[in-house]
Amino acid sequence: MNTENHLSWTFMGNIVYDTFQGSNHSAFKSDAVNVSVSFSNNVYYNPYGSSLLFGIQQTSFSEWQKTGQDNGSVIADPLFVGDVNQCDFFTIQSNSPAAKLGFTNITKLSMWTPGCSTNDVNDDNQFYHW
Repeated sequence: MNTENHLSWTFMGNIVYDTFQGSNHSAFKSDAVNVSVSFSNNVYYNPYGSSLLFGIQQTSFSEWQKTGQDNGSVIADPLFVGDVNQCDFFTIQSNSPAAKLGFTNITKLSMWTPGCSTNDVNDDNQFYHW
């Protein structure tokens, strides 16, 4: 199969806060070998020290970057101001690696309540830990 001659999607300017507790965890995996994607200027972090894996081959971050993906991206603590155990990911410290990449804080909606939901059966519209 040939790679698509157009860009399917772009993943840029995100903070991925991965809470998997184990030796390795997939930050991105696609089984579609012919899909064209672009990753750049992202911050990845796992507070438990799990190695994050990327791409179809599930390679290390440095190997993933050698493919031309995630230029300008880093694996570093995003330094959130809020309590991550309550899914308060709205504000970063001024010295955050994310701030250095141009991230700006998100306005917290007035209806937001602290807490993380892993089951949206009640339609809580909360952020998830996974």
